[in-house]
Amino acid sequence: MAIFQHLIDLIYPPRCHICGEFLNEKCFLYERDGLEICDRCFQKLPLIRSPKCPVCSLPLPAVNLTDHLCYRCLIKPPHFEKIFSPFMFKNGLRDAIHNMKYNGRRQIADTMGRLLSMYVEPIVRGLRYPLIIPVPLHKKRLRERGYNQSVIIAGHISRHFEIALDFDTLIRGINNGPQAELPMKERIKNVKNAFSVNGNRNIKGKEILMVDDVATTGSTLNECARVLLKAGAKRVLCVVVARATLKQNIK
Repeated sequence: MAIFQHLIDLIYPPRCHICGEFLNEKCFLYERDGLEICDRCFQKLPLIRSPKCPVCSLPLPAVNLTDHLCYRCLIKPPHFEKIFSPFMFKNGLRDAIHNMKYNGRRQIADTMGRLLSMYVEPIVRGLRYPLIIPVPLHKKRLRERGYNQSVIIAGHISRHFEIALDFDTLIRGINNGPQAELPMKERIKNVKNAFSVNGNRNIKGKEILMVDDVATTGSTLNECARVLLKAGAKRVLCVVVARATLKQNIK
């Protein structure tokens, strides 16, 4: 398998998904972890640091360095227990995720899955009866795109930590259009009742790890969590590659 991959690299040299430069034997992260991100870009990834909301990971103004609840989580606590995200949705990472979602760059999802797996161990370690569920796409959107990037990302976490992956139980039955095109208030309405559970046998009593690529308002994750808890899940925690500010769109 390693020889086959080496031949592919010779014919189609891998490029960094952030800056586009060719990767080579000097790119330690590519050789060790399969991350198609050069070492220089990896060092520049925009980590989320304090202060942030301990529930939804929203970066907060640096008035002080103490984490505290954001206004939305304080006024109306979400159904999920928390969102964990290592990175802010900005700069080259934002462009890479955009290419993954809208420009058919499926292979970027593999890199994002491996990348997220490097950071979620503290979350996974605390789960006793875990089950990984990616945020589903509507079947029409899935046909158009050809893949669900959240399933690919979740698959890497599933294999890395040997946790069962379930991408059949949670269903998106309403195709209301992309969240990225809507203002914040409309996003909540857009996903209301969009999801359902196809039988609760697999999730009853489970601690669900929801996986997605980006969280902006958290509306999609919150609606998924509401449906899963209603169907008998014990708790829902969410992990995403990047957390956007409330003023950002995916596009």
